[in-house]
Amino acid sequence: ALEEGPELSKLRRRLVPHAPGPVAVSLARRDSEEAWALRDELIGSVPGGVAASLAGLDSERAWALRDRILTDHSADAVVLAAVAVGLSGLDSDRAWNVRERLLPALDAYASLRSIHGCASDRAFSLRARLADRAPRPVLHSVGGSEDDRAWRLRERLGPRVEEALDSIFGLGSPRAWALRETLQDRWPSSVLKSLG
Repeated sequence: ALEEGPELSKLRRRLVPHAPGPVAVSLARRDSEEAWALRDELIGSVPGGVAASLAGLDSERAWALRDRILTDHSADAVVLAAVAVGLSGLDSDRAWNVRERLLPALDAYASLRSIHGCASDRAFSLRARLADRAPRPVLHSVGGSEDDRAWRLRERLGPRVEEALDSIFGLGSPRAWALRETLQDRWPSSVLKSLG
């Protein structure tokens, strides 16, 4: 991700009137005062984008905004899916309590996006339950992971979907090379893309 700086700030400000949703999403994992000011400005027009921008943020400020969005938009399935996306990278009990409230209303894709970057047993249990029904988002959710459970998913699903290779983008471990070798005849272009 680009580092915060005056050029990025000016670009976001110029784009707010034309693309408020993408501007909000571009704030993901950003905890600067400027990011918070933009979230405050955009919450009324693009609550889903603001919710998604909270990905990876575990501060009280982020939780207060999530709670506000959940309260104000409890019947909006699109916003609820964005709240789930905004939980990615958070594997705490607090994040799981929100996920468990949202899961019945979410499709498999949104459920799995909410656990991207999570390595708990709960996260891998959800992946295992959804692997046959939604293999692509399952594999996306383990992108970059060297966890043994992620490797088992890749090895099982790789012959069916090339996203197994997308999930090892840039990895150079022996298991990554073995998976590339195993799948090179089935998915040759994805093997090449996985190299980084």
